[in-house]
Amino acid sequence: MVAESLITFQRECFTEQLELELLPLAQEHNQEIGGVVSDVSVRIPREMYEQLDANGFLRIYTIRENGELKGYNSFAVMLHPEYAHLTAQHDAMFVHPSARNGFNSMRFLRWCDEQLKQDGILFVTQNVTVEKDYSAILKRLGYKPSETIYIKRLN
Repeated sequence: MVAESLITFQRECFTEQLELELLPLAQEHNQEIGGVVSDVSVRIPREMYEQLDANGFLRIYTIRENGELKGYNSFAVMLHPEYAHLTAQHDAMFVHPSARNGFNSMRFLRWCDEQLKQDGILFVTQNVTVEKDYSAILKRLGYKPSETIYIKRLN
């Protein structure tokens, strides 16, 4: 008999323990997306994340399988300067390939949207890279293309 794995979604506070769990996934994420950032070392800005979290401006949502971290979706929450509504600006999202089976990623994104909505957030932005484009999933969830962003490495 094969034990069934349990996938859970949760909002987590930024802690030193979570940082230790996030770092290997963030490094794998960086390698997977490639492009202009592939050779930049991943560093989680602990002090900034702690301050944002303490002030209510950070949302970190995670996917765990039997308690093991398998993915994350993080947002910076701010009052949009032009529209005066709360906005969640996508920071980073990654779901480990082993947890991408079925509709886990889509369910996770839908769940994150619901959590943000419950927090009174009106607009959510999601970024997709050219190398790992999941915009088809976002469109199925009701997202609309809004802007094209370019990146240039200066050094």
